[in-house]
Amino acid sequence: MIPIPPSTHSQQGRSIIGFLFGLIFAAAGFGFITFLALPDLTDWQQMKSWQPAKMVVTSTRLESHSGDSTTYEAHATYRYHFNNQLFHGQRVGISTEADNIGSWQQQTYKRLRDAEQRGYTVNGWVNPAQPNESVIDREIRWGLMALKGILGGIFALVGSVVAIASLSRTKTKTTQSSTTPWIGNPKWQSNPIRSSAVSQLKGIWLFTILWNAISMPAPFLAFDEFMAGDYAVAFVLLFPIVGAGFLYFAIKKSLEWHRFGPTPLTLSPMPGSLGGKVAGHIDINLPYSESRGIEITLKCIHTYTSGSGKNRTTHNDTLWESTQSATIAPGMNGTRLQFNFITPDNLPESSNKTSGNRHRWELSAKGEMRGPDLDRSFDIPVYDTGEASSDKVRTADQAALHIDDESAAVELDSDKVVITPQADGTNLFYPVMRDLGFAIGMMIFGTLFAAPVLLINHFTGGDVPITFLIIFVFIGGLLLLSGLYMVTNSLEVHAGRTAITTTRRILGFPLRTTIATEEIVDFEQKVAMSSSSGSKRKIRIKIEAITRDGKKQTLGDTLPNAKTAKHLIEIIEHATHFKGGDLPASDSFKHRKQQISESSKRKFRYAANIIAFIIFVFIMWDFFGDIIPPLLSR
Repeated sequence: MIPIPPSTHSQQGRSIIGFLFGLIFAAAGFGFITFLALPDLTDWQQMKSWQPAKMVVTSTRLESHSGDSTTYEAHATYRYHFNNQLFHGQRVGISTEADNIGSWQQQTYKRLRDAEQRGYTVNGWVNPAQPNESVIDREIRWGLMALKGILGGIFALVGSVVAIASLSRTKTKTTQSSTTPWIGNPKWQSNPIRSSAVSQLKGIWLFTILWNAISMPAPFLAFDEFMAGDYAVAFVLLFPIVGAGFLYFAIKKSLEWHRFGPTPLTLSPMPGSLGGKVAGHIDINLPYSESRGIEITLKCIHTYTSGSGKNRTTHNDTLWESTQSATIAPGMNGTRLQFNFITPDNLPESSNKTSGNRHRWELSAKGEMRGPDLDRSFDIPVYDTGEASSDKVRTADQAALHIDDESAAVELDSDKVVITPQADGTNLFYPVMRDLGFAIGMMIFGTLFAAPVLLINHFTGGDVPITFLIIFVFIGGLLLLSGLYMVTNSLEVHAGRTAITTTRRILGFPLRTTIATEEIVDFEQKVAMSSSSGSKRKIRIKIEAITRDGKKQTLGDTLPNAKTAKHLIEIIEHATHFKGGDLPASDSFKHRKQQISESSKRKFRYAANIIAFIIFVFIMWDFFGDIIPPLLSR
């Protein structure tokens, strides 16, 4: 079933909902700062002019609030004389909320209880303008203040970004002509077309600066308390650590921009033609001699949303794809990357909408090289202009996932897979540590994700909220174990005329599976893992054999691209004398395979929604249990 495009009203409705959601988030952040952080700073400044006095403690108690973590609040009543008058007070510190940041509450209670039991006075401070206002400890707790400011600032920052982005979408207007529909998209009103690199870089730096402006003061504010043994304040260091990661990413993207420049794309003809040519060039600021091994990829993508509510999912289905090596030529600013694609005539035209149900034609230029890699992408206009090419035009079915002949040669890295022809078939061996860089990256990220929370929880005696502990340790542990699995397993596949035997060894322990070739109805490749860095996306592909009963058997993994996967499938098909067209019930099988795939997706969505709901409940329990009651008691 083809998804029905959402109406303009529904798109505006979702934008308004996004705006309201962001507004609520931002209001919560500003409220946190206004009602919790700023009053403490104001009181601290005012108390600098207060005068000392001797306080006689008359009662003490330590109040605890139990949830998934326990917070404490020291209470005391005392009397004092000021200007020969007797006054009574009960304010202990600047902050009047319960918390579990360090041991200030417990230590203050113990000190005041000792004074009460032994009958000696403690030092306090009195407002000379209003002597009935007093406090025992007028020093501000910088660790607690940093936590309040960072949490409030992040809520306000994220909420504001969401609200502004949603509001800007509601203001987008589309005007177009029936003969030149691409004019309705402002980005296509001129040729050359600019990539999204500039706007992405500005957004990255804006978010990075705001995040670090909020979180970077935390280490300096909390340093004295940490050195005094209040190790719980180390929790606030998580935010500047994340900020350092944002800064690294922003610098990396800036170096990439500095190296390659704005990379304008010029189409010739403009727009690209369905059933004809999509051709042109990209200018990059790179010396001619360095620009080699760059691939240009053109895709037709169907972007749509299915489901509703919490089951809402956005899909990006590739309807057609073609890749070719860029033709290198000298350019005005360094290098010119030329390309020339022939497109099928039965694919949809570009949509000038920027969201919702739409078809997109995406052109990307990618190349791995010393230093920053080239990775730029463009949404381009492709329409049925009637300018058919004189070259033979393929249909979408014939050209789906097509790779041009000039780039069809595949170089297999022996560190990834070793192919050995044998008398009874072909052997493919995927050695251990075949994707070491990717695996090490996962292990390092997983460790850095979980370790700080575990260390803070250790030093604070278990005071880290259970919600944070579960989330950080689960995700970090999963990444760490996945990385360990990647470097400790090998896979051997023997493809023969009668059977395919796979042997997976994990730390040397074998797991063997054999399937008869007559039971195999199809081979397929799919993305097993992916990682994104801005617009750059690295993928790892695996290939599988599918049997008549819908079961799947892995025949290759950690492959860097679809071209390599396709080549290995061809090798296996040749070794097994596989003839897909000779198999019965092909249409029935495809329908069943689609049903199995949709069922798996639904089960995964249900499981993900349940996990997300449980995490949400924990977070809300944490929030209402530890923050709201103290706020109401002010």
